[in-house]
Amino acid sequence: MRIVDRETFLGMGEVVYSLYQPWALRGLYIKERTIGDTGVFCKQSLIDPFMAENRDEREDILDELEWSGMPIKLNFEGENREVLYDENQLFAVWGKEDVLGLINRLKKLV
Repeated sequence: MRIVDRETFLGMGEVVYSLYQPWALRGLYIKERTIGDTGVFCKQSLIDPFMAENRDEREDILDELEWSGMPIKLNFEGENREVLYDENQLFAVWGKEDVLGLINRLKKLV
């Protein structure tokens, strides 16, 4: 894993990453693609993979999960655009060995 600035991050292809704040990582995502030179990129959340059109629909899904206890199928193929951002945000980018290590660990669960 390495920490990179926004400019470096936007120049990368598909990577697994977390948002980095001093001494803390937040979220786990796949960066899909950068859209031109707009500073906007597409991402897929790996810990919140719900297909929802908006925040209200997402909250409805989570309410249903909480109250019904019924499982739902997660979507690991969708993407969202990251349009609200901090120019100074740093990113913790996972290396190939990190990703393979996570995959191997998850395989032990199934």
